[in-house]
Amino acid sequence: KGRTCISGGRDRQLIAWNFSTIGEEPSYQASVGQGHDGWIWAIASMHDTIYSCSWDKTIRSWDINTAGILPLRTDTLNVQGALLCVNACPETNCLAVGSFCKNVMVIDPRTGTVHTKYQSHHRAVIQVTMNSNYIISASEDRTVVVWDLRAGQAFKTME
Repeated sequence: KGRTCISGGRDRQLIAWNFSTIGEEPSYQASVGQGHDGWIWAIASMHDTIYSCSWDKTIRSWDINTAGILPLRTDTLNVQGALLCVNACPETNCLAVGSFCKNVMVIDPRTGTVHTKYQSHHRAVIQVTMNSNYIISASEDRTVVVWDLRAGQAFKTME
């Protein structure tokens, strides 16, 4: 909480690092041996929960506390490719997720329900960020799309 960094990667592990003392090397706090069945591509946090997405097409939620990293839920999305990026919006209590199959999805992390799916990119979506009104997605196709959440469509595309 405020002094913890969570990492994930090709080894499929989630590791919590403690940064409690400025100027000292971070210390290992806790880990999950195999957090996913595929590479972990991105991690986001909202409130007191960590969310990770992976090549295995899942979003997993985690609680980080003194007992370690505890799994809360796993949601497998019905997509054709890996989940490459995730971003959280506390105001809407939603996640934006980008995928290898060119989609941007808005997900309720409490249920794993995909509320909205957007597709405008021609290649993998490699980064997303969101607030209560917009999602901005970047793709391997060298475009950035601004999605208007209220209108449910692309607001602007930049090349």
